[in-house]
Amino acid sequence: MKYINEQIVESVVSGFCIPAKPELLTLLQADGQANSANVKAEALIIEKDVGLASSILKTVNSPLFGLNAKFRNIQQGVCFLDA
Repeated sequence: MKYINEQIVESVVSGFCIPAKPELLTLLQADGQANSANVKAEALIIEKDVGLASSILKTVNSPLFGLNAKFRNIQQGVCFLDA
């Protein structure tokens, strides 16, 4: 049986915190659960977060998909990923 040092456990636990759920995620979940969910509404929500928007464009424009054309806006990228 292994002995656990209580001081080490306390130091690890005291520095641990779970971040709050981002508002953007809450908005996307609400839109996704609505009967009238659409790509345009999702794109408008995603555009509020520059990091997420750039990640989506980086993903859809990556060589992984092998596309000739580049997506220039979030709505196009979300529509492609939604398909």
